[in-house]
Amino acid sequence: MFLKMYTTKALFDTLRLKRGASVLIIVMIVVASLAAMSAGLAYRGRMEMQTAKNYIDSLKAYHLAIGGIDRIRALFSAEDISPARIKQISEFEKDVQEEGLFETAGRLKYRAYDEMALLSINKSDPAVWTNFDEIEEATAQCILDWMDEDNMTDSSGAEDEYYIACQTGYQCKDKNIEAIRELLYVRWIDAKIYYGDDERQGLMNLFSAYGDGRVNINTVSVDVIDKLPGLGSGVGPAVEHFRNTDSQNSFASSQDFSQITELSEMDTELLGQYCRFDSEYFRIYSFGTADESRCNLMAVVKLKGRDLKIISIERIQ
Repeated sequence: MFLKMYTTKALFDTLRLKRGASVLIIVMIVVASLAAMSAGLAYRGRMEMQTAKNYIDSLKAYHLAIGGIDRIRALFSAEDISPARIKQISEFEKDVQEEGLFETAGRLKYRAYDEMALLSINKSDPAVWTNFDEIEEATAQCILDWMDEDNMTDSSGAEDEYYIACQTGYQCKDKNIEAIRELLYVRWIDAKIYYGDDERQGLMNLFSAYGDGRVNINTVSVDVIDKLPGLGSGVGPAVEHFRNTDSQNSFASSQDFSQITELSEMDTELLGQYCRFDSEYFRIYSFGTADESRCNLMAVVKLKGRDLKIISIERIQ
């Protein structure tokens, strides 16, 4: 009898121990679950805060870049723009805290270029294009196919048949290019060719969608002058030397070419055909940085007197 009672008591004690152990396990599971939930919520909270910060920084960077464009617009509208003045305002870079724009770390950088220093992709002679290392003959053919109205091409070109068969099929434009970023739709032209790299300039820095086919002799680069057909090899450096001798030196008409003694009669005649002496289109690059967020914008503006209008604006790399 005593053994039976002892056995029953031991059984109850064992059950109580097991029940206590079970409760303890449950409590530990609940605590672990709560800890995991807390950690998850904390992580999610940190991620949401970081996402919100990144979004705010991206907005700051965007508005900084827009602000850079507006600053140059104001400078252009304030006075007549001479070649010397373009160079003077073409570079600006400041810390945003020094400028009193934001309390957070960031930078604003902008510069301006004469759009008429570039080749007009719609009006310039295509024979000149392949004089540049950046343009292969097949690329030049595809650009021409993109703009011409016919549907004929060769194996290196591209018309509707090629573009419709692409993954995101679209038709060949068969009209003049309205914004230079359209080149990204043309066969053989990818981001590297469009934007350029350390070895080659991009097509966006060679071509303009505006102008009448002539380049502004007051701002065009020596490299472009040297690629124009028929000119002597020393024309580009001679023009550059004249422009750099005095910051006020510029060409108002073809008669001013007589000031450069190195030019032959043929050089003078050809420059008169290839060149213009003023500009109404300008390109603005503006870069805004807020903490780790960055926004790069390129805008083209048209200036007539003091009236300035943004023609196009795009994000760039």
